[in-house]
Amino acid sequence: MVASDESARRAPRASLAVQCLLFLAVCYTLYFAAEFFIPVTAAFILSLLLTPLVRLLGRLGLGPAVAAALIVAGFVVFLAGGFYALSGPVTDWAERMPQIAEEVRLKLRTLREPVERVQEVSKQVEEATKSDSRSPDEPAKVVLQTPGLLDRLFSSLQQVGIQLTATVVLLYFMLSVGDLFTEKLVRAMPRFSDKKKALTIVRQVEQDVSRYLGTVTLINIGFGACVGGGLFLIGMPNAVLWGAVATFLNFIPYFGAIAGMGLVGLVALLAFPTVGQAALAPAVYFVCNLLESQFVTPLILSRRLTINPVVLFLAVAFWGFIWGVPGALMAVPLLVAMKVLCDHVERLNAIGEFLGGRETPEA
Repeated sequence: MVASDESARRAPRASLAVQCLLFLAVCYTLYFAAEFFIPVTAAFILSLLLTPLVRLLGRLGLGPAVAAALIVAGFVVFLAGGFYALSGPVTDWAERMPQIAEEVRLKLRTLREPVERVQEVSKQVEEATKSDSRSPDEPAKVVLQTPGLLDRLFSSLQQVGIQLTATVVLLYFMLSVGDLFTEKLVRAMPRFSDKKKALTIVRQVEQDVSRYLGTVTLINIGFGACVGGGLFLIGMPNAVLWGAVATFLNFIPYFGAIAGMGLVGLVALLAFPTVGQAALAPAVYFVCNLLESQFVTPLILSRRLTINPVVLFLAVAFWGFIWGVPGALMAVPLLVAMKVLCDHVERLNAIGEFLGGRETPEA
């Protein structure tokens, strides 16, 4: 009897240990197989966004394969047009990078002088310590030369191109099969009530996530237009480019706004003669972000799709650590899909409640 009680107490501990090991194994797999999982996840999220459009074209008489081909072709044309429109300003900034670095260094000289003095003193102390402790017979250190900036940039662009190609191809296949996965899932359910419930859950998840992604995309486009317009009014060069960058970064909660203000502030140091005038650019970005995050987005999005801010921050940090910038971009759609799924599965309602934000009382 005592042995059975001891075994019963050890069982939950063993189960928890197995779950922790499983979680670590999944994280390890996601991290080291990122080149495979990133395009698969991106294609899945885009398919949730574009599947309603495939159904709309289907009601107009087009088959899933033809509708998917038209949608993917339009998506590719949109991406190519965006890259072409922004290629001129990006190339210009890349060519001016050495001059830009020198101009920033000169304008920040007054701020860098105290830091440089500390670094110089630290370097002298380090050299004095090395000269006293190093023996005459000690061999010289060999320093390995790391790849240059252009080599790393070319490698990154090549990797992004491969992942984009894989995402587009997989997206086409996901859209062209139509409701095949839903049909297979429904057929796999043993009872009619289970089939009906599974179909309802799939449709609701697809509808809510698609509506969320479409709404957030429109909000971010409007946000980028406001940032670009504000920067244009204060005389910032290439305002359209920075508006597009703001649209892209706004898909990353918290971190995107910080990166955008920092980038715009750095560019403003080059565009304006004084630091005071340069501070107007990040101020414009900050005001636009404040209005969007505190008023526009909460007003437009349904309270049912609001996310716990702490969970949202941790999700962006986690996926950013696992997959870098693509992971940070996909963190919110993945979290929303998980919340919607938990809200419609009775056993997972507690998790969905935890993931949700604070509900405001009805007026």
